Amino acid sequence: MNADQNRLKELYQEIESLVHKLSRVPENHLEKTREIVALCRGALKTVPSVDTPVYIHVTGTDKSFKTSFLLDLFDNDELRSLFSVKMRNTSENTAVPCLVTPSSQVDGVVISQLCISTGAIMRQNLNQKQFNRLYDLSNGAEPDDYLLQVEVPARETPMTIPVIEYPGIKEGADAMDRQKKLHQTFQANMLATLVKFPGILVACFQHKIAIPPGHPMDAILKKYGTVLKTSYAHHKLPLVLSMQGESAIASYCGNTNVENDIAGDFKSYRDFETIVQLVNPCNQDYPVTFGDQGPHVDVWIRNLSRYQNLEEIKEQVTVDGGIAWSRHLLKALCTSPHIQEALNNLFLKPWILEASAIHARAMDCFHDISNYDEVEEIKERIRQAILNDTYQSLRQFFKSELGYAHEGIISNHDEFWTTIFSQYLEQFFRESGRSKAIAGIIWETLRQRLDPDNKGFLGTREADLPYIIMNMAELYVPNALLRGDYTLMERKMEEKTMEEENLAEVTHAV
Repeated sequence: MNADQNRLKELYQEIESLVHKLSRVPENHLEKTREIVALCRGALKTVPSVDTPVYIHVTGTDKSFKTSFLLDLFDNDELRSLFSVKMRNTSENTAVPCLVTPSSQVDGVVISQLCISTGAIMRQNLNQKQFNRLYDLSNGAEPDDYLLQVEVPARETPMTIPVIEYPGIKEGADAMDRQKKLHQTFQANMLATLVKFPGILVACFQHKIAIPPGHPMDAILKKYGTVLKTSYAHHKLPLVLSMQGESAIASYCGNTNVENDIAGDFKSYRDFETIVQLVNPCNQDYPVTFGDQGPHVDVWIRNLSRYQNLEEIKEQVTVDGGIAWSRHLLKALCTSPHIQEALNNLFLKPWILEASAIHARAMDCFHDISNYDEVEEIKERIRQAILNDTYQSLRQFFKSELGYAHEGIISNHDEFWTTIFSQYLEQFFRESGRSKAIAGIIWETLRQRLDPDNKGFLGTREADLPYIIMNMAELYVPNALLRGDYTLMERKMEEKTMEEENLAEVTHAV
């Protein structure tokens, strides 16, 4: 587990603990906690998954052989039988994402319905009829916040990586109103699924690599379309452009100027490590007839693929439609050394940044409530001291200590001011050790304000320097008590000590 994943788990546990603590504060403080507790619970609900595999997200335009490609990747007869509903319907009738995963925990195909937003299992052990009802529009499916999970016995499939197939989209912005609503649901489901199951994209096309306006893939590619700085080499997230079908393969190995086509119709490809693959899922029924090599073939193979040459393409497609080669490519991409870091940058870090801010607010809230009674008690002690005429101002301690300084020149500012602040604080804390610790932090804060660039301002031997500092301290120190700022100072001191101890442990272990 890497640093981002560790930090995410730590944040989750700390926020969960704070929610528990804030829910148990005295009743007179509950109103202060409502907003931050709601934010904390929201963060806990949206935490990205860690310790999950890298998923393959298969999407694309309608009739692009996505399901045939999926079935060939897994090469399992029981799975093919399950998807027989597709044999009777066109691909745009698919309603919801379908996660197919190899599993060592099952002896046969097992179907479940999962909630996308929470990951919770809604129903288990579905039969063929129930699968059709939830998966296919013509069988009455109503797309919502769910996907179908199909577990395949690991020993009965050559596929080792889970694949999520998405609905085929018939039209884009010009679709009928009903289709537009479906597209909105598809898009929301795709985006939510990508966050819940981070992985790489495979975009399938049948004739041309292009996305019509309004196609849900637009939103997906914008979501993914970020150059991910996962190392000094600035790696990008992989995007596999999968040309499906014998006519596409023949044209790509013939006269099509692939690079020009992609540059003109698919500008998003520049944001990714774009890889073109050629696959013929229906190879047995419609084998590819290769013609003469076109003038542009060597260029796109070299710049946009993992193929060695045209001969390798012909060989792999002829054997099994290029499925085994594709399976090998996808596994190589999902297990590459930088892929997990790329996915962390895209999905984990945004949550970590937001959750860190929420965690800090929750800590402040809990800290304020925890110290409320003591701060009120300190205020009351100050008030009583003033009423009883026993209050000693900071300036009184200052004058007393300055009397010991030779010619009014302070040789050691740290010792001088810490002593004064400590004497003043002991009136109200009545704990010498605690007073000295807080005094040290207060002085350090003031010193940084006086000389933020460490230019040696405190080293000057001007006679009025102590009075300049005193004028600042006379406002700052009492207010630190009245506002309760000293409690935050103590907390920062504890956090710094813990960080130093953790660093020492790591150093010792190394």
